[in-house]
Amino acid sequence: MSFLEQYGDRYSCTELTEAINNIDSGFGIITKSGLFTGKSIKTTTVSIEYSEGRLTVLADRDRDGETVYQRKRNRKPITFNMPFFPYSKPIKASDVQDIRKFGTTDELESIDSVIEEYQTDARYNHDVTLEFMEIGALLGKVMDGEGNVIADLYKKFDVAQPTATFNWGKSTFDLPATCRSILRMIKKGMRGDVYTGVEAKCSPTFWDNLMADENFQKAYQFYLQSNPMRDDVRDGFSYMGIVWSEYSVSASKPNGDELEFIPDGEAVFYPVGSKNTFRYFKAPGDFIEAANTMGIDMYSKIWENPNGRGMTLETQSSRLPINMRPLAVVKGVKGANS
Repeated sequence: MSFLEQYGDRYSCTELTEAINNIDSGFGIITKSGLFTGKSIKTTTVSIEYSEGRLTVLADRDRDGETVYQRKRNRKPITFNMPFFPYSKPIKASDVQDIRKFGTTDELESIDSVIEEYQTDARYNHDVTLEFMEIGALLGKVMDGEGNVIADLYKKFDVAQPTATFNWGKSTFDLPATCRSILRMIKKGMRGDVYTGVEAKCSPTFWDNLMADENFQKAYQFYLQSNPMRDDVRDGFSYMGIVWSEYSVSASKPNGDELEFIPDGEAVFYPVGSKNTFRYFKAPGDFIEAANTMGIDMYSKIWENPNGRGMTLETQSSRLPINMRPLAVVKGVKGANS
């Protein structure tokens, strides 16, 4: 009997997959907000029909009269390949032999605790990856940790990316007017669909420039409630119909270099409260148990290495976030010499 067989189904793909999907890594500002809603698919590609998508106000007609027929829309099918992220951890005898369990003085490490630790670590890394891709979907390019472009959304949808320029420090820069322009661009991009508000995620440099803007400071000079001139409001406050917050999330690239999720000096403005604007698709993993099944967030499986020299725990995710209304998201950039 092999080492794993003595545990029955305890370390089966089904049990480990269920366990890793129940782990809450606690990571992900965008992910935790629920901005992107998940949709499971059975395939390794996802096709989207992109149309004008404009909502129409219907005309009044007599009950016995002619009805109003939906006009034919130009539909454009767009196909995305689902990315695949495997993450493996070797488990060797030396990982448990004579190793004191963390937080104890005399209890030795066990296979159970090592697997649990590795599963938690893997879940964190997969969730960091999803958060990075979701920010990329907002900014227009979904990328992996090495900078490879998975999906260039504006190129795929064949539309120009809406951009707002912030000429910080220049006497001609009108921050309120720029905010109004952003709100109008988002409203136009939503094409009549319902949303409840607009949020902005700002890089630290963008945030500092906002705090230093003269128009902004004047607006809050005599504000008695949460005052950005007095209080730390990096977690969010409202100004000109936009909820602003600093987004200073970073992680390590596979080579160990630092990776800022929002490029320095930039911000992204997007609608919230819409049901169909932001989606993330979940494809099956690459284990035989997952083939042709509806995709879920995470998969996990363990197997024994040849000659009894340890085991390998592999986790997988295949998720792709997509902004279904690319014209409803605006990228904020700093102007030249500002």
